[in-house]
Amino acid sequence: VGLVGAGLLLDHFWWGSVQLATGIAAAVVALCCFLAAQPSSNPELRLDPWGALWSLLGLAAVMFAVIQGPDSGWGSVEVVASMLLGAAGVAAFAVHELRTDAPMLDLRLFTSRTLSGGSGLVFVQFVAAYAFFVLSPQWLQYLRGQSPLEAAVWFLPFILGVGPASAIAPGSVKRLGPAVTGAAGMVVMAAALLGMSRLGSLDEPLWWFGAAVAVFAFGFGLAATPGT
Repeated sequence: VGLVGAGLLLDHFWWGSVQLATGIAAAVVALCCFLAAQPSSNPELRLDPWGALWSLLGLAAVMFAVIQGPDSGWGSVEVVASMLLGAAGVAAFAVHELRTDAPMLDLRLFTSRTLSGGSGLVFVQFVAAYAFFVLSPQWLQYLRGQSPLEAAVWFLPFILGVGPASAIAPGSVKRLGPAVTGAAGMVVMAAALLGMSRLGSLDEPLWWFGAAVAVFAFGFGLAATPGT
């Protein structure tokens, strides 16, 4: 819905209409949560404003450096300074979370191999997925001459992959365990990305891209269940 809706908006309006529509949808969801979501049943639960501040500072600085690096140069003063600021913010967040009696994220939980493994799996999954969703539409539009809506339509096979995989993943976890199921999903994702690497030639038919999207989505759905 997001991709096709964005394609429709970009085909008929200016690029900011996508941001406007997303902002309106977020406001509606926030209002629904405010009106309908129940408060926590834990009377001891408290907010962690300092943890939120340090995490915001650290992640925002790192994100700025990653975005600005290709433009300004990875050795530029602003990028290096932003990376250092981000590292300091993340370090301050970690120290604060280990010391406060009401941590937003108790880092001691990551001594669990299960939690650490699942978190690592989900992290790698989403890094690959975000890279795919950022670069592929540009390839479709700038190199293959697709309109924004046409490019969005080529991602619809994602549904054909992630739906069946999400349905069979719980049974696979019960039979084979989360490690085997998660690893299998990541291997399928890697195979799909390898298939996409063939698309460097503009002579390849676009149905090959659609098939790779479905395979990528199948691996994503298969690994997401044991990861979460």
